[in-house]
Amino acid sequence: MLLKIRVVPGSEKVRIKLESSDNGPYLKIWLKSPAKKGRANRELSRLLKKVFGDYTFVSGATSREKLIKVAGDIDTVIKITREPKELS
Repeated sequence: MLLKIRVVPGSEKVRIKLESSDNGPYLKIWLKSPAKKGRANRELSRLLKKVFGDYTFVSGATSREKLIKVAGDIDTVIKITREPKELS
């Protein structure tokens, strides 16, 4: 499934929240790392690997808004984002 992501770098805590907009659902991901020298992207890559396993960037690899391809469907994503787990 294709999944939209909006990244918020430089946050106090690492967290993921499923949100929706007029354009459909997306994941809002807060990261501790700043958006400098690829730090936030490296943290995001580690987090996505931990949460989803295999994933692929479709677009926006260096942007705050990204599109990724993950295994599963929206129900899987909802389950992952609702289960409490340590994300940092």
